Amino acid sequence: AEFIAEKLLAVGMPVTEADKKMLEEVIEVYHRQGYVPTMKEVSNVQKLKSRFRTWNNILLAAGLPSRNDPEQKRKRLDTINRAKENSQNIE
Repeated sequence: AEFIAEKLLAVGMPVTEADKKMLEEVIEVYHRQGYVPTMKEVSNVQKLKSRFRTWNNILLAAGLPSRNDPEQKRKRLDTINRAKENSQNIE
């Protein structure tokens, strides 16, 4: 994922190397699940929120789409539905 530093610079929040290190988990979870993670799916959310204040700012800094992006919502629902189907097949 590409970091969108120029958008954050416009509001006075440059992304530092330390920030990029903190954002790595968000990006890894995104790639592992195939959709933008929620705050509950990331372990260092409090540290991230103390730096970026909101989850949307965190996603922007990480170069990820918004959670509210229709494509992301569809991917999340598809994944949840597949997991439910798989758990029902196991029983």
